[in-house]
Amino acid sequence: MLNKKLTELIKVNLLYSNPSSTQRQRKKGKSINQIVKSTILWSVLTVFLLMVLFSFSLLSVDLSHTPGIFTHFLALFSLLLMSQLISTIDNVFLDNQDLQNYLSLPVKISTLWTAKLITIVITMIPFAIPVLAVFVMTAYESNYNVVFAIIVALLTLIFYLGSIFILTSLLTFLITQNRIFQTHKHIGNSLLLGVSTLAIVIGCILFSVLPKTSLTLPIKQSSVR
Repeated sequence: MLNKKLTELIKVNLLYSNPSSTQRQRKKGKSINQIVKSTILWSVLTVFLLMVLFSFSLLSVDLSHTPGIFTHFLALFSLLLMSQLISTIDNVFLDNQDLQNYLSLPVKISTLWTAKLITIVITMIPFAIPVLAVFVMTAYESNYNVVFAIIVALLTLIFYLGSIFILTSLLTFLITQNRIFQTHKHIGNSLLLGVSTLAIVIGCILFSVLPKTSLTLPIKQSSVR
């Protein structure tokens, strides 16, 4: 289990991960624990909504023989993850310069960084679970054993999320260290949040309306199932 210091630091960083939402809830008189629970609940609801939204489309096709749909789905969720991570990394690591506040406290720097990284992972979960489900489905539909399919899917997901995190971290640093962004930081942060929200909405709409036939390559299905 997580120790108490690490747990409290994660709570604090969850508040920083979406400052506008935190500020609105504080104005309503909610406590820190209530805001954290609300943030986690929203993540759970996001997972549920995404699974419901895409399950009907994905369950009706054999992903192992429709690489177009698989690629489109992965590209869509890569966009969603990156747009979410850009604002979260900026809020938790760059905009929130809180490390100096803990220098006088009995807290290790490694614990502070661990709390921030766990916070980033928590914000990635709503988009990571649907991707994991697709990886498992693809491996299973390729005639792999269920257990082996899950193991391969988990390893692939770790590599996938690690790559997205590294790429997005570099992109976020380049954007936020730009002189124009530094000069108009408030407007820049609002634009990052707006782009993140817009990417989610557009991505979901595109996946729902784009015909599957345009994404399916003429690959002959295996007769052995």
